[in-house]
Amino acid sequence: MAIVQIGTMVDSEGHPIGHGRVALKSFAERFFFDLQISTALRQEIAIWTRLAEVPFVFPVMSIIEIDQKPAIMMPEATRLPDGSSSLEDRIRIARAGLSPKDCLLAALSTALALVGCSQVIPNIVHGDIKPANLLLLGEIFYLADFGLSAIDNQAGPAGTPSYMAPELWAGSPRSTKSDLYAFGATVFAALNGKPPFSLQTTDPNAWLSLHGQDAPHFSALGPLGSLASELETVALGCISRKAEDRPTDFGEVFARLLALGLTFEPAATTHLMDVASGLRKFAVESKLELLELRIPPLLEQGHHRAALELLQSISESELSKDLLLIAGTTYSLNEDDEHAISLFEQYLATDPASPDRIRCLSEYGLSLRRLGRLAEARDIFEKLLTEADGDQTGLIRGNLAGTLIDLGEVERAEGELHWLTLNRPENAIANAMMAEVKRRLGKTDEAETAILRAIRLKPNSGQYRAILGEILLVDRKDPDAAIEALDRAFELGFQSIELLVNLTAANMVLGNQGHVGVLLAKLGEAPKELADSSTKKILGIVRSILGIAVSDPSETPEKEPEDGSAKSESESSNTREAETVSTLRETRSVEQHRKKLAEGLTSQIQARISMVEGAYTVDFYSRPEREEFVVEFCDGYRHLVRKFEGQFPTFIARKGGYRFANCERCGFSILTARDEFETISCQVCEHRGKVVTFRSPILDRLLAGCLEGVGLTVSETATEPYTTFLGLWFSDGVDPGVSSYLSEAGCKQLGSKTAAYEVFRQKHQERTTLELGSPTQVWACLMPSDEPNPGKDTPLFVEKILRDLRREHGNFRSMTITVPEGNWQDIFLGTMDDLLERLKSQSQTAHDPQLELALIQAAIQAGQIDAAKRRLAGLEILDPNGVETLTAQAAVANHLGDHRLAAKRAEEALRLAPRHVEARVLAIEAYSRLSDTELARKHRDILISHGHLKAGGNTNAS
Repeated sequence: MAIVQIGTMVDSEGHPIGHGRVALKSFAERFFFDLQISTALRQEIAIWTRLAEVPFVFPVMSIIEIDQKPAIMMPEATRLPDGSSSLEDRIRIARAGLSPKDCLLAALSTALALVGCSQVIPNIVHGDIKPANLLLLGEIFYLADFGLSAIDNQAGPAGTPSYMAPELWAGSPRSTKSDLYAFGATVFAALNGKPPFSLQTTDPNAWLSLHGQDAPHFSALGPLGSLASELETVALGCISRKAEDRPTDFGEVFARLLALGLTFEPAATTHLMDVASGLRKFAVESKLELLELRIPPLLEQGHHRAALELLQSISESELSKDLLLIAGTTYSLNEDDEHAISLFEQYLATDPASPDRIRCLSEYGLSLRRLGRLAEARDIFEKLLTEADGDQTGLIRGNLAGTLIDLGEVERAEGELHWLTLNRPENAIANAMMAEVKRRLGKTDEAETAILRAIRLKPNSGQYRAILGEILLVDRKDPDAAIEALDRAFELGFQSIELLVNLTAANMVLGNQGHVGVLLAKLGEAPKELADSSTKKILGIVRSILGIAVSDPSETPEKEPEDGSAKSESESSNTREAETVSTLRETRSVEQHRKKLAEGLTSQIQARISMVEGAYTVDFYSRPEREEFVVEFCDGYRHLVRKFEGQFPTFIARKGGYRFANCERCGFSILTARDEFETISCQVCEHRGKVVTFRSPILDRLLAGCLEGVGLTVSETATEPYTTFLGLWFSDGVDPGVSSYLSEAGCKQLGSKTAAYEVFRQKHQERTTLELGSPTQVWACLMPSDEPNPGKDTPLFVEKILRDLRREHGNFRSMTITVPEGNWQDIFLGTMDDLLERLKSQSQTAHDPQLELALIQAAIQAGQIDAAKRRLAGLEILDPNGVETLTAQAAVANHLGDHRLAAKRAEEALRLAPRHVEARVLAIEAYSRLSDTELARKHRDILISHGHLKAGGNTNAS
């Protein structure tokens, strides 16, 4: 998941910056939208930066941003003449283990680093001590990689299998004791050439069984009383099977190792301790300079609390002139603006140079604004605009615009932001602010355009997605579209009261009672006054969308007429109002809903979206004995399908593999399309476990009735064999495990000269804008004899393969083309020249619109427009008004120069399938050729917001 790049930093003209080469640690591109991965790196940054001055902790030079991802900058590890740069390298080269002296020094520096870490952050747990994380600087090993660091007993089991303590495999949290085990296993590996235990699996039961066997032993014991023998004793003590039998802490281990060093290797040990003392002395003498270097990057990356903790490592009286300004900003960003203003005033009293004075006054104005002293803040920013120049002008205009918005001077704010977005188009914050201003002025279209530009510039911002969701919900009154943006914001880690309010309102309008209950329960955790005001906001949004007068739940609803007379339109509205309030009351208690499920008094159907899979899985909760079981499943399933057709048109439901699975804890039967052993969270008892199929005659009959009721009965087995060609794109290189898995599944890898490979390359180039180019791999998958006919869908067998690969190896892009065996299979297995020759001479359709579209695009790419037109004529007969037909018509029209027709056909395709990427790319090309930059940009921004185009990426349109 993490990647490390090594090189030399250069300026804009290519000249080297600094001294020597550096290493940059970030995460792989495929995890750009993965909240868990990005959060882990940010946590590592916060911890590692605080520990950077500890002797023998690998130093952090700075925190920078590359391609909108944070990166830790470190010196490049020393590479010895034999090519080794880590303890792992040294062990691998030595094979039989290192010398006792080298083992001692590696153990001593590591133990001293861990003692120092616990002094800076009490009870810190590294979480992944192993030879690969001990890197060389000079001839000394330094402890690196704090990606799994946590506080003692506050994080679940994790680590590298061969260095994980037995209790972690049993589910216990990481602790100092588990770190001691990993340390002992590392010393064991250094002495012995390999760790004490090793298995080619991550199955906890297998590891527990291995640990339960005889204790590990060294292949060649050192003579009794020798340094090797003493180190073996230390290692074995640390890897004791029971945690309580290990040393108390690293202080005890270090004391033991230091005594051994002074006895057996006094000169080398004394030198190591002198280096440690020198590092401590340097850290003390350079404390202020180091803080000036380290705090600003932390603030830029949003680590405000970590920056404050670093700042508080010195007294306020020690603050240097430059640190006064940094300290003011730090306290301001930690919401202590009174203190920040005091520090800013102290800094201004030092008579700083003009640029620094302007910067300080700008920060001073922001603190005034946060304290509600808006007029004072506005006056400061207006005065600064007369003094500032260059980049400072844009910063101050943005601050002034924000203050004007707070003051209600929206038209003035619009003017400032117009200048800013025109002169600083790459400023995402300015575009987001412009969206707010346009909303206040009632300019919904312009507001949506502005926030889409902000998302294009910063696609992993949950806050900007939340703003888009609010525009779609409140202004557009489109709850289906709003939920997509709001859910994405939540997935990206943006969680605010406003987001919960909007999500609740959208789900309430759509009748998603289960989701409403969960969201209201979360809102109920807020203080009562805030929860009550949030409820009123929810009702206000619902009223606005439905066009009804929804009352506060505390008010008494009007009584219905007693004479049985027909209701007027307004009375019908009151009924809808009462139903909405009733829904709100009924779903406020999640526990009550779960109780009803458990007792068989109600049912629940839900969908789980997989962004990487591009599909959703349906789970249905109901007691099998309920008479309404089949009817409720069918009604709920159809409702979800209609919802997804409007909200997520490119997401499809898993078509096969439905099964009953019993919850491991409460035994509730769940009807689900999830794979065997896939993780599922039970909505009745909240237990998170694995899907294990459970069958009985009653359940089999219910399953057959449900599937038949929604048209999901298993398709007939294909009348003739067919092959699915599978194209895979990995942005960061392919794991060898991918090839092994596909080969074991009976698939055959194809070379880059085959027509299948070239068609995938062309098709990907046309339908995406991520610049991944040629596929990393192309495979031919011959379907099993019992595989159902897939029709237009990806075969179930291939869907299962893709799910398994994504769970194991992360996200990647994929495409499939399914063809019957015979002529078409031979064509795709042949060369591209063979395919193009066949296209010239053959007009017979392939009876698959998606395959036909691929063939038409291949003909266009090869300049064979006559062949493309012939195939298009066949496709128009096969599927006259289909999405693929309209898209193919747009492609041909663009190639012939009829861009107005191309735009029209692409727009028609998008009305049928709003998330059809190829049609939208063709629309961008058509509008670009027509010089309609606004419509081209609109479609490009939509691609960005859907994750198909990175900020700054280009489509193939010129």
